[in-house]
Amino acid sequence: MNTIPLPGKNQPTAVFTIIGRHFRNCGSDAVLLFHCDPSDSRERHRHIVFSRWFKDGNFKDNYRKESMEVVIDQDPAVKHYIGYIAMRENQFLDRLQEEFDRFSYFMISPKS
Repeated sequence: MNTIPLPGKNQPTAVFTIIGRHFRNCGSDAVLLFHCDPSDSRERHRHIVFSRWFKDGNFKDNYRKESMEVVIDQDPAVKHYIGYIAMRENQFLDRLQEEFDRFSYFMISPKS
């Protein structure tokens, strides 16, 4: 199983190496969760850049990436970008998407 994607132009090799190693070590049913760090208010930029790398690289044929913006009630000024990457051959892909949708809804729903 060749899971190490090759970086495209202007893409850091380290990102692709980390993702490839994760799936090589954990198997095709593994999931990589991600959260764009909001500590310096550059989370949106990180999300855009990472999404562009994913789209422009050779990820999309073998991997699925889903993400969303989440605003948490305690601090509506801070936007969080969360998501996952999974191999398209993951036998639990449909269930994973259902769980991600449920989790995302829970994150953005008002809490009492």
